[in-house]
Amino acid sequence: MGLVNECDAVKSYTIFCELLVWSTRKRAMYQNFYNVANALLLAGYDKESEACIELAQQYCVGPIAKLLEYVLRMDLCVYRDDLEGLKELQSQVEALTSASKIPPVYLRSYESRKFYFTGADYWNEEKYDELLQLLESPSVLRRFILSLVKYNYLKSKVLTAAGREEEAVSCRDYVIANGGTTWYRKRCMEA
Repeated sequence: MGLVNECDAVKSYTIFCELLVWSTRKRAMYQNFYNVANALLLAGYDKESEACIELAQQYCVGPIAKLLEYVLRMDLCVYRDDLEGLKELQSQVEALTSASKIPPVYLRSYESRKFYFTGADYWNEEKYDELLQLLESPSVLRRFILSLVKYNYLKSKVLTAAGREEEAVSCRDYVIANGGTTWYRKRCMEA
């Protein structure tokens, strides 16, 4: 909960590494590799996160592990502003989720990011009003501090591109105040 409520990616990374070392069950290993890579990415260490994903591929196989890999790769694309990479992932993740019986608890991670695909199209087409409506939709989770930080970061980016800088400042202020050790906060502080 330190990650989703306190946005402390560094502290969470330490905890998740310890849990990974002690993972004995297959599903626990999937989840712990995912958590370590996610904490690294949230702290802004994208290359290290990608290395962790590649390491996980050696030890974690099956549709759940593949889905968690895709979810992390989607987040990497957002971090890197790689809209082409995101589009390449779309068909792969959609094929996996339609063909495999993946438990709902694991699908939630994907479902909370599924809007990235439509959002990438809107961004490329400079449809900022549609993108803001998408961010306001119920599919974009805003239950925890971390999800609110991500939401405000993305919204500030869209508002800035739309020329609505005053509104964007308010969103960035939220991220700076609540973003902890995440890359969202670091980027907002640089803006």
